[in-house]
Amino acid sequence: MTFGSKAAVCRALGQLPDSGRLSLAAPFVELAMSGPVPANEVLEILTRYVFDPRGDAIVATNSEQLSWLAGPLFMWIGPGNAVPIVDEIAALILGPSLRDRGQLVPIVTERRFAPHADDTVALAIAALDRGAQETVLETLFADPGPDPALLALSTVQCGRTLAWSPQLIDAPIADPIVAALLALLTSRSPKPLLEAVSRVLGPIAKTRTAHGQRVRATALLGLDALDESAELAASCAHVLGFAAPEDRNAFIAYRSVVLDRPQAEDIFVAFLSGLIAGAHVPAVTELVEAMLAGEDHEAETALGIADALPLDPIAPQLLAELESANPVRRAAAAGAVQLFGGPQVDAALAARLFDSAPEVVASATRVLVARGRTDLLAMHITRDDAPLRRSIALAGMGDLRVQTITDLVNAVLSDVEETDISDASPIVRLIGDALITSSSGLEVGAQLIADVPQAVGLLAVAAVAGSERDVGVLAPAPLRDQLSRATLPITYSDEFGDSELGALALYLLARMSAGDAQLGEIIAAAIGGKSQYSGQLIAALGELRVANDQTAGALAPLLAPEQPIGVRVGAAAVCGRVLPYDHAAWDDVRALLSERPEARAAAWRALRDRARRR
Repeated sequence: MTFGSKAAVCRALGQLPDSGRLSLAAPFVELAMSGPVPANEVLEILTRYVFDPRGDAIVATNSEQLSWLAGPLFMWIGPGNAVPIVDEIAALILGPSLRDRGQLVPIVTERRFAPHADDTVALAIAALDRGAQETVLETLFADPGPDPALLALSTVQCGRTLAWSPQLIDAPIADPIVAALLALLTSRSPKPLLEAVSRVLGPIAKTRTAHGQRVRATALLGLDALDESAELAASCAHVLGFAAPEDRNAFIAYRSVVLDRPQAEDIFVAFLSGLIAGAHVPAVTELVEAMLAGEDHEAETALGIADALPLDPIAPQLLAELESANPVRRAAAAGAVQLFGGPQVDAALAARLFDSAPEVVASATRVLVARGRTDLLAMHITRDDAPLRRSIALAGMGDLRVQTITDLVNAVLSDVEETDISDASPIVRLIGDALITSSSGLEVGAQLIADVPQAVGLLAVAAVAGSERDVGVLAPAPLRDQLSRATLPITYSDEFGDSELGALALYLLARMSAGDAQLGEIIAAAIGGKSQYSGQLIAALGELRVANDQTAGALAPLLAPEQPIGVRVGAAAVCGRVLPYDHAAWDDVRALLSERPEARAAAWRALRDRARRR
C-alpha cells in the first residue's frame, strides 16, 4: 500500500472505521521513515508533538524537516508549522516505539493527558503482549486523573484503549471501564464530554459481545431523553450509527428502531456522524444517492457528506455533479470526488478549471493540489486566457506574485457573478493556503496588509478557516516581526483602532505568535479597554496560549457572575489556555457548570484544557 498524495491518505483513513485502522500502521511507518528525516528524529518529533501539554504544532527547524512535513501524512497550518492530517497517524507510527521490556516508556504515563495523546496511549498499549496489555490498562485505570468526577479523562482514555484493542473487551478490566463510560452517558454530562464518550463507545457497541450489546441497549434508551437533553440523545444516536449492521435489510430495520420516533430530525445528523465514523459506506451511499435527487440544498448537503467517505458505488453520479447547472453544487462536487482514484477524476477536475464560477475553479484547484496533480494546474495556465482563473491555478501552484494575489483578493472583496462567497469559501481557503501556511506567503501577506490595510480582515478570515485544528502556531521570528509592523499600526490607528478591522489585525498576529507574552499584554490591554469587539480579542488571546497575570487581568472581570451570560461563556472558552492554573477566577468558571448547556460546555472544556496543560 502506497500513498502518493494527501488525498490518497485521506481515502485510506476513510475506508476504515475510527479505531479500526491498525492495518495502516505499517505503510504509514514506512512512509514516515522514508526520509529525508532520519528515523530516530521522526520518532522524536512525533513524540514531542503528541505529548506536548500546550498542544503546539510541529515546527520545522531545517530544510529536511520542511521537505518531510510537506509529504502526504501532514498538513501545513502556518509557516513551518504542520500537524498530521489526523492525530491517529502519529499514534500509528509511534505506538510500537513506546514500549520497553514489556512496559510503556515513562513519557506515556507521565504525559498521558496531553491534548493529542489519547490514541497514542491506546496504540502503545496495543503494541504490548496480551498479558502486559491487561496489566498496564489496569494500572492506568486505577489512576483516575485530575478532577475525575467532572473530567473523566482516565476513563475516556482507557475506553479508547478498549476501542483500539477489541480483544481486551472480554478481559476482566473491561467491566469497570465500560460501566464507568456508561455512567457518563447521562444528561448531567456536558456536551464535549458526551462527544468524547460516544466516540469511545461506538467501536465497543460495534462488537458482538456482551459489552457491545449492553452499550447498544443503553444508547437506545438514551434516545428517549431527547426532550430532556438533546446532547445526550445525539451522543446515543452517534453510538448507534457507528454500531449499525452492514447487511442492508438488517440496517433498514435497525434504522427504523433508531429514527422512527418524534423529532427524529434532531438526532439524524448524529446518527449519520456515527455511520461516517464507522465507515458504513453502503448506508451513507444510499443516503447520499437519495439526497442528490432532491432540491439543490439537499444535494449540496449530500455532496458535503460525500467529502468524508469514498463512496465508490456512486462515483459516476458524484462525477456528474461537476456538470451541475448550480455553481454551488459544482464547487461541492469537487470535494466529493477528491477521494476517488483514477485519471478520469483528474480530467473531470481539470475541466472545472475553465468553469465560469471562480469558487468552482478554486475548489477544483485545491482538490487537485491535495491529489498531487499540480501538473494539471501548470498545463491549464498555458491554455486559459481568463486572468482570474489563471491566478487561481497559479496560486494553487504556490505562485505568490503580486498580480496573482491581487486577483484572488479582489475576487473575494468584489461582487463576482455566480460566486457564493462565505467565510469558508474555496477562494478564501485558497488565499489561506497561499498566504498563511508558508513563510514566503506570509511575507507577501504582511506586505499586502501594509499596502492595503483592509486586506487584514480577509487574511484573518483565512486564518480562522485554517484554525480548525486546536494547535498553537509559532511563525519564525523575522516573519512575526514583519507581520507586527503591518498589523499593529492598524490596531493603534485613529481610523481602524476601535473597529472590527483593528481586532482582526490582532487576531491574525496572535494566530501566528503562540507563546508571545508581550503580544498578550497588548491584547489584554485592548480587552480591558472595553472594545465592542472583545469577542475577536478574546479569540486572539486564546490563540496565544499565554497564561499570566496580564491575561488573567483581562479575563477575570468578564467571568464575574454579574456579567451577561454570553460574555462569561466567551471568556470561559479560552480560559483553559490563558487563565493561570491557580487563579481565583476558576471558581467563576466552575459556576458556569450549573448554567445552560453552552455555558456548561465552555466551562468543561476550559477545565479539561487546564488539567491537560498541567
